[in-house]
Amino acid sequence: MRSIEPMPEPARYTTWRAASKADINYGYDLIPGDLKSEIRQALIDEQRGLCAYTGMKIDADRSHIEHMLPQAHCRAGEDVDDRNMVACYPAPGAAHVPFGAIRKANWPSPADRRSTRR
Repeated sequence: MRSIEPMPEPARYTTWRAASKADINYGYDLIPGDLKSEIRQALIDEQRGLCAYTGMKIDADRSHIEHMLPQAHCRAGEDVDDRNMVACYPAPGAAHVPFGAIRKANWPSPADRRSTRR
């Protein structure tokens, strides 16, 4: 199993988070699209070009940002914490695939997470 060695987040992202923290809508949906692309590329680089779930080769055209803790269950600021984000296959809008980071909506629920912890 490979491990992901954390790298510093993009400087522009650090600046955006500091400037946006006071916004009542502070969260992932507020991040501009071009900055999300920059974050995704930084995650891909950090993961050495491999999907965090499948280990298959990814690039910006074959991946998306996945939140390990679903955004709906995040406390304030957790959905923009880069420790909660990984780059995963497939790209948004890709044809259905039976593997990778398939759309999971709000799963696991907080109750499911508690019941599976050891």
